[in-house]
Amino acid sequence: MTPSQLLTEYQIDQHRDDDLSRWRGDINSGDFKRWKHALHSGDLAQVQHVIDHHHESPELSCTYHNPDNMTRWRHNTQLLSRHTTSQSVVVELGAGSHAQVAQMFMSSHDVRCYIICDLVSPLLLAYYNISNHYRTHYVRTGDTMETLLDTYECIMLPHHLCYKLYEVSAATFYSSYSLSEMCPEEINQYMDIMSTTQSTLISENYMTGNGSCHLCDEPYIPLQSYIPPTSTVRWRADPVVPTNPGCDIQIVEL
Repeated sequence: MTPSQLLTEYQIDQHRDDDLSRWRGDINSGDFKRWKHALHSGDLAQVQHVIDHHHESPELSCTYHNPDNMTRWRHNTQLLSRHTTSQSVVVELGAGSHAQVAQMFMSSHDVRCYIICDLVSPLLLAYYNISNHYRTHYVRTGDTMETLLDTYECIMLPHHLCYKLYEVSAATFYSSYSLSEMCPEEINQYMDIMSTTQSTLISENYMTGNGSCHLCDEPYIPLQSYIPPTSTVRWRADPVVPTNPGCDIQIVEL
């Protein structure tokens, strides 16, 4: 994967700037805004500069320099390994540009396919980081998911194409603080996808309360009222690292 190829994927995506109206507008500020400006410019030098330095940005890396990230990522990788098989399809919602859990999991576990669904800006950086190690495809409008699942180890799915997840049955969805950072209509959309496809959700999110996320210090939306009443909580635990009140880890059958 080269910066030129990355820029091409951005330029041919007619809905590439859909992310500006998502995630409560955070893509249009800070280092995300600088990354978007580089993509808009079409200047390979600007794109290369952001790629070379995005690991240093707490926003673009989605790490926010939290010292407990590695502990959390390892724990969630173990959760995924215990609740998937070689025939499973994993769908991670909002992996961030580093996609650390995806990389840690795929380095030691075989599944049918690992799908990352995210906003275009961080997804392109994740594509750059993962495609050098795994057979990876960036989804376009005309693609059929069933064909892609049997061809690639990892699939990058832009958020505006998330309706294609209706084509994937009984997947294992994984979300670490991404769902509780979304807008209500986005949360409802993903809950409907998971319910319709009879999927399982491994969730590390804020379920109750009305405070702010301990990672990004932004207000969150508590998820409890969005979980369909017909779903079953198979397992629940407190977070393995310090968080703000209201967060827990759940495995939910939808």
